[in-house]
Order: sequence, then C-alpha cells, then structure tokens
Amino acid sequence: TCALPIFSRWKPILGTLFGIAFMLYGLVHLKRAAEPLQASESFAVITGALNNSYLLAFFTGGVLRLVIQSSSGISVILITLCGRGLLAPELVLMAMAGTGLGIAGSVLLFGRGLQGEGLRIAYWQALASVFSSLVMGGWCLLAHVTGLPNARQLIQPLHLSLETSLATAFLFQMLLYPVAGWVTGRRAPAWLARLAPEQAEVTLARPAFLTEGAVEQPELALEEVRKEQLRLLKARSEEHTSELQSPYVISYAV
Repeated sequence: TCALPIFSRWKPILGTLFGIAFMLYGLVHLKRAAEPLQASESFAVITGALNNSYLLAFFTGGVLRLVIQSSSGISVILITLCGRGLLAPELVLMAMAGTGLGIAGSVLLFGRGLQGEGLRIAYWQALASVFSSLVMGGWCLLAHVTGLPNARQLIQPLHLSLETSLATAFLFQMLLYPVAGWVTGRRAPAWLARLAPEQAEVTLARPAFLTEGAVEQPELALEEVRKEQLRLLKARSEEHTSELQSPYVISYAV
C-alpha cells in the first residue's frame, strides 16, 4: 500500500520513458524491415518520383498525415527511409512540413459537426498547422533555390547524426505552434469569431450579469438575477416580434 502513492507520483515519467523505449525498439525493427525495400523496383519508382519533386514530397506528407493520423509516426518512417538512403534529407524535410496540411485537413474533416467555441478551437488548430507547414516548406524551397541553409543544415555545426538532425528539424516545426499563437496574439479571437460566430442560443444561455462573486453578496445577487431575467424576456420579445413580421406562416403545436 505504501508503494502505490510513490508509483502514482512517478507514473507520468515512467509512462514517458516506456513510450520512448517502445518507439526506439520499433525504430530498430523498422530499419531492419526497410532493408528489402532497397531491392524493390516499385518502391524505387516511388522514391525516385519523390526525390525529383519538392512539391510532390510536400503534398505526399499531407496525404500520409490524413491516412496515418500521426505526424510523429510519419516522421519516424521518413527518417528511417532517409537513413537507408532511399530518400534525400531535403525531401524528408518537405514531407514532414507537409504533414501540417494533413493535420489541418483532419481537424476540419472531423470538426464538421462542431459549433461555437469547439469549431473555433478546430479552426485555430488548423490555421496553426497550416502556418507551421508553410513556414517549414517555404524555408526548404527557399534554401533549395537560393542555397541558404535549411533547418537540418543550420544545426550541422552540432555534429549530429542524420537521423537526429532530421528529428530536431521536426521538433522545430512543432515549436512553430506557440510561435503562431504569439504572432496572432490578441487578434486571433476576433478572427475566429468571424469564422465561427456563436449561435444566438449559446450567447443567450451565457450569463451577462451574474458573476462567481455574486454568491458572497446576496443583495447584489438578487439584483443580477433580476437583470438576467429582464435580458431573457427582452430577447424572447424580440424573437416573437421577428416571428410576427416574418412573411412565412408559422404554426405552433398546442
């Protein structure tokens, strides 16, 4: 019984360590499984097409993200193929950047039934994903055209391995999410409200006068309750007036 509190305290850390261990274990087996692919003619055609087109690699990453639903899993696969010499490092960077588009597509696809605040959160995640995707993809294209260092080449002075440098570049891409929040700042709520305005029912159900501190002041609470009642009655009166002015016939079941 004494060990249970200690175990619960260390459970998040142990879970993280076990997760990393299983990922590394799977990466070793993935490298072994990728060896026969080097002799596959059909796979050589696919990798050859990806290695010859930055845009194709970018959109391939987005499609893979829609199917696999795991950006980190896709990155591990791509980094493994790159380590085996099947994909060029620059094309892997482009494919990992394209996973941001896949995230945005997945969020919008599965968030179609959301409304109000839930829909605004989905839009925010989609926009942040597109932002990180375009920044990384644009950086790779700019480096390819101008000869400037890309994300992997920028950290080459650290003498990291190929796989580690690509994984670090992917980590940098994930860090662009908070950067997107910092860039948009206070303007984001207004933009999201335009994209997904609240329904009248949600706005009406949210208290406009009652506050959490009203419970501690009964006299103030009664006054705020009265204001809330007047607000609801006014909204119902305006709704009834608009119904009477409607050119359509409205029937009510009694």
